Amino acid sequence: MLPDFVRVLHRAATSEAEHYYDAPALVLDGRPELRLWPLFEHLAGRAGIWASDDYSKHKFLPDEYEFCLLLSGRVRIGDRAGCSIEFGAGDAFLLEPGFEGSWTSLEPVRKFFMMLPMLPAVQWEGA
Repeated sequence: MLPDFVRVLHRAATSEAEHYYDAPALVLDGRPELRLWPLFEHLAGRAGIWASDDYSKHKFLPDEYEFCLLLSGRVRIGDRAGCSIEFGAGDAFLLEPGFEGSWTSLEPVRKFFMMLPMLPAVQWEGA
């Protein structure tokens, strides 16, 4: 029996993935079936495990952060100015609100992700 403060979100051996495809307008190259294991969704954000085969897509984060920890594979993230960087298994990175560019899975990828909303700046009254 688990203590009250522990909630099991994912057991890789027994959890079924949700299968889906990106909208064709987003896909730059390839058409893989994507897999998602949602862990939680809340007003404060959402998290899960995501997997893809090789492909490339347009990525836009208008108003949220995306934290990624690559569990396997390699990806290339590129911005609109043409700058890019590659990440591999074990790397963690944060895409900030307003990011627009491309995501390329260079080989089959599995990542842990968290999407966190951009919150309005706190306005302090008086000092």
